Amino acid sequence: MAVKRITTNIEDVCFAHCHPSLPSLFFVGCKTNKAQVAVALEVQWELNGNVSVKDLYLKHVSQSGVCFAIDHKGQYLLYVKHEAFTIVERASNRCYWFERTCYGKRLESFVCIAAHPSQAVAATGCKNGRIYLWYYDSVSKPVSTCFHWHTSISDLCFTAEGGFLLSGGIEGVLVRWRPDTARKELRPRLGGPIQWVHSSKDNTLYATCHLENCIQLLNTSFTVKQIIAEFTLPYLSKQRRRILNTVGLHYDPVTGAVLTNGKPGHVQFYQPRTRKMLFNLDIVCQNFISPSDEDLVYTELSLVALSADGRWLATVEQRNDGVTTLEHRLKFWGFNDVKQEFELNTKVVSPHDQSVTQVRFRPIGATTDDAPMVVTCSADGTFKAWRLEGDATKQRWLCAHRAYFRSDMAATDCDMAEDGSLLAVIYGNFIAFWAVPQCVFKTYLAEPCQHAFSQVCFGRTRARHLLVTASSNAVHIWNLLTFTPVAQLLLSITHLAANPWSHEIALVTKRNLLAVLDPCLGQVVVTLPNPPSTSAVMAVMFYPRHEQRHSSSPELGWLNRAKLMVLDQRGSLHAVDEKFEQDEGDDDAAPAWSTMTRRMPENPIMNALLHPVRKRGAGLDADDDERVKSRHDAARKKLLDEMLATPAHCLPAMRTLCDFFLSAMLSTKSAQKDTTLSLSDTREEDDDDAARTALHREEDADDVDLEHPDESAIDVSAMDTTTAPPALDTSFVSKEYLQSLLDLQLVL
Repeated sequence: MAVKRITTNIEDVCFAHCHPSLPSLFFVGCKTNKAQVAVALEVQWELNGNVSVKDLYLKHVSQSGVCFAIDHKGQYLLYVKHEAFTIVERASNRCYWFERTCYGKRLESFVCIAAHPSQAVAATGCKNGRIYLWYYDSVSKPVSTCFHWHTSISDLCFTAEGGFLLSGGIEGVLVRWRPDTARKELRPRLGGPIQWVHSSKDNTLYATCHLENCIQLLNTSFTVKQIIAEFTLPYLSKQRRRILNTVGLHYDPVTGAVLTNGKPGHVQFYQPRTRKMLFNLDIVCQNFISPSDEDLVYTELSLVALSADGRWLATVEQRNDGVTTLEHRLKFWGFNDVKQEFELNTKVVSPHDQSVTQVRFRPIGATTDDAPMVVTCSADGTFKAWRLEGDATKQRWLCAHRAYFRSDMAATDCDMAEDGSLLAVIYGNFIAFWAVPQCVFKTYLAEPCQHAFSQVCFGRTRARHLLVTASSNAVHIWNLLTFTPVAQLLLSITHLAANPWSHEIALVTKRNLLAVLDPCLGQVVVTLPNPPSTSAVMAVMFYPRHEQRHSSSPELGWLNRAKLMVLDQRGSLHAVDEKFEQDEGDDDAAPAWSTMTRRMPENPIMNALLHPVRKRGAGLDADDDERVKSRHDAARKKLLDEMLATPAHCLPAMRTLCDFFLSAMLSTKSAQKDTTLSLSDTREEDDDDAARTALHREEDADDVDLEHPDESAIDVSAMDTTTAPPALDTSFVSKEYLQSLLDLQLVL
């Protein structure tokens, strides 16, 4: 296979479109270096392998792929941008520009376009939800008709024969139109807003890509056949590509999953080891209203806490529009062993006079017979202790204690000691301590510089006698035995996270830098590299390892039992781990980031291509055999890297690549014979040694050890069939990817 690299005077590639009937002809949209305007490149892949590129400097070209299309004969280029719909004749490069106006005022702003597969018809979608069908038999004077159902349209697609038009928008509803009669069919409740929609070539399957990071396959009767879901991303209008409020990251010991924000009003359980989204738990239990031009105020999930044994879940939800009274509820969820899911046990409406600022479960201490306990802090200056009451048949949560330190200060944060005997609550520049479960006041600490505390965290394991606090400009470490400060770090901290399996504490600064603090030493031991994303860090946690490791560096000993996980503002989950594969000459291990929501899948096909079954050559010894295998592996790996690095929509038709691909993957007899002869010629020193070597090879071939086969062979029976699916990030999903997914579904 030959991969052609096209080098032009461009800064960034925006989209690529391939003609449906001419796979060797495709167009690439990009931006030039001199001006931030989009242009188009007409690329022709010839049969002899040459590539011809033609620059098409067009006016009013959008940088979005859904705003560009090619007509059924390949004679016209169709694209929309803002209020303009443009038709370009390829032969003469003549443009026809149209817009929707009324009394000289522009009416609609176009956001997407689709071309009919067999007729001179184009469908354009507008920002206000209208769909216009343009019949451009007469290019200079096209006729248009209007359909309207959506609030806002994201994508349009004609079926393979053009009998139906598919549309998707922010409502999460797939609409199928009859262009001739304007009759429509709806498929509601598909999930989040639809970003892409596509149809298979045989008109049997539809694919929809959603902003919540999932792809759904439906048949013609609108029945969902398969859902490909991964880490759920936020998709509200204000949160389109960023998270405003997060409940943090929490570890579930029962399922080994990570708890964080999911769909609006949901908590998602994501398994990092298998990279699968287990389920979304509906906390708010309200219907989702699609956003409109006016900003809607939703009931948001603000706080989440999980017990140490994973049996109980506490959530806080609130709705505050600034006009009506604050609505907030505290809910307790119990895990049902039979149904293997959380069920609502107790709901408390308005647990405090003002909003709840923090919720914590009491750790499991030495007395295992103590009932579970939850502490909630509020902006009204009070905290409440909630205990589980009742027998085994019927249990409910009740408020057992209510206390405060100063009524004129808000209780902003709290934490409990590792043994669950001491509670620390922040009141401005004071930290008050209570003995639990009786909630008896003990003492308080004051910030030396009169700065308000923002976070508090008790030490773990051998640092359990220490307390770490963060203010606006410093981090203090206190000795709880003497109630005196022992260390101070001039750092501006936004997040603190204690390692439950060690004594280290993770820090996140306002400059988005991550570090690991050793409270016993009173200093930062490791400064981690910046995560791959430049977005602000919203949450951080330690995630336990499945198997304990032994780090090669003393400074990375905290990675032996747990690794650090970070959630950024774009909703991507990252993990930091020790980099064991160093470059040559680099003996020191270093932390390395890996993005949990994007990776190449590990499947039997990929393993077979990268590690094929090999047998020892008839005329090669062990050293020569290793050299031949390494050379073949390098050639295969280079070919695979070129194929995988090239986008699918930039490759020629698959039928033109099969011969090259199979020829490169297979080792022919002639190639093995030539390799054997060339290697034998270079290592022949005398005829006697060669004869003895050949004789020993024949004896070894007859005495093959069947109980110890070649380690390079693949044992299909022992292969793990529950490999993790490919992680998705639908911000990079294109319509061409959906088409390849539909084709693969048809083959299977």
